[in-house]
Amino acid sequence: MASKLRSIQRAREQETAKAAVLQVTLEDLLRSRQALQSLASMPLPARDAFRLSKIVKAVAKELEACNDTRLKLCEQFGKLNEDTQSYDFASDSDREAFTREYGELLKTEVEISGERINPSILNNISAGELLVLAWLIED
Repeated sequence: MASKLRSIQRAREQETAKAAVLQVTLEDLLRSRQALQSLASMPLPARDAFRLSKIVKAVAKELEACNDTRLKLCEQFGKLNEDTQSYDFASDSDREAFTREYGELLKTEVEISGERINPSILNNISAGELLVLAWLIED
């Protein structure tokens, strides 16, 4: 009997794990980075704080990979200006190619493991922050 209960519980956990994947574009993650940090610094119930902490870590990992790719694109289409520590593009076509490639990168959908947040726990959050965090908030 106990074995059967454990089996049922494992099956439910696997279903929950499968359902707990958020699909979001890199552009949405980039836009919501600041608001996500603000949300993570708010006092939340322990369960919600834990869930949010895991999401923040996953988002940071995706944004780090995105930035690494952006830097490779900068190197591919531009040249590092040592004085300003920024990339200069030799021609408009190089700048346009970079902009096009980076734009395509930002449209990439990634999967973030986690559950959406219940809006009832969101106190003292601005309308702008709500807007950029829409991908994370339950309907």
